[in-house]
Amino acid sequence: MGRQLKGWTEKIPIEGTKKFKFYARMCWTDAQGKKHYIHRRAKNKTDAGDIIRTESQKIATDNPTLTAGHSMSMADLITYYKKNYCTPPVYRKGVKVSGLRSWKDMEGKLDALSASLGGMLLRDVTRETVNKYKKTRVNTPTLHKNPKERSLTTVNRELEVLRRVLNIAEGAGWIQKNPFTKKGGEALIVKAHEVPRDRFASHEEEEKILAVCVGARAHLRPIVITAIDTGQRSGELHKIKREDVDFARGVIHIQILNTKTLRYRAVPMTSRVRAELTALLAKLPEDFDEPIFGQKSHKRSWSTACRQAGVKGLTFHDLRHTFISRGIEAGIPIETMMKVAGHTQMKTTWGVYFNLNDDSLARIARALEAGPQQDAPAAAGLKLVSNG
Repeated sequence: MGRQLKGWTEKIPIEGTKKFKFYARMCWTDAQGKKHYIHRRAKNKTDAGDIIRTESQKIATDNPTLTAGHSMSMADLITYYKKNYCTPPVYRKGVKVSGLRSWKDMEGKLDALSASLGGMLLRDVTRETVNKYKKTRVNTPTLHKNPKERSLTTVNRELEVLRRVLNIAEGAGWIQKNPFTKKGGEALIVKAHEVPRDRFASHEEEEKILAVCVGARAHLRPIVITAIDTGQRSGELHKIKREDVDFARGVIHIQILNTKTLRYRAVPMTSRVRAELTALLAKLPEDFDEPIFGQKSHKRSWSTACRQAGVKGLTFHDLRHTFISRGIEAGIPIETMMKVAGHTQMKTTWGVYFNLNDDSLARIARALEAGPQQDAPAAAGLKLVSNG
């Protein structure tokens, strides 16, 4: 990004002599994106410099954001964003009036951006800068105990945060234009290049994991079964209280403030979920008003359980994929699965969370081999679901 305010001295030879004409020239862009020019005759080079300094002070007085952006670093901008935008959420009568629900996650992304771009001046951040950051991050392993390849999806989420931060700078007049604004060529964030995660638990893997949920990991069994059979997000599971478990109706109520989309929903309980929650609640005091699964993450216990069960590459969130895939394969309409899962867009349910397992693929092959017979789908064990 070029400077928004710049000035220079122009030296023009006077024809037929050894003398020169001097001009003070300036160019600057206001907060509305309009360019302004100054071209003024000077007595000499020194005078031209004085004119530029004087005019710069006048412009800075009338346009404070112009010079703020000129000297602001990316670290300054990110700090400003953290202070004014990346704050805990504030609710009034169940409605979020300020802050971010995901502010902690946002802070992590802002720290990553600051570590790489913080030393740059805001005015020097270009599309090439963003592309270089993207390539570097994709090729930089994660900082986990066991480093692994960083996914393009993760980097794209960081770029979305950077775009938001630069939008704030553009709105304040600190930069002329956000470098994410497309001007020909490929967009800086291309979600089509992301590889969707298609991992989910097979019935065999589920049995192996539940088999090790005993002793020190017995507390995992009820939450794992509830995750598989209700498809709740980890954050939703860790906020369930006694009052949310409705045995009379056979559902679990997910309160508005506990959902990702801030929309209430209820999920049905299978017989085994009912049994697990009945046993769990029987161990807790009647006046227990805390989340029944505890508020602490089960991430470490889950990783240990998977390792002991010999199950690789399965995250706790993949149990949500498992729930949705099993539901659709069982013949439940996708619109119903979308609502139970708490999705607001069908493409999320269908394109991101629904996965075909080997058994499903084998049934499809049998159906194709059966030919256009009327009873081919039934013979192959397939259930046809209408989306109409």
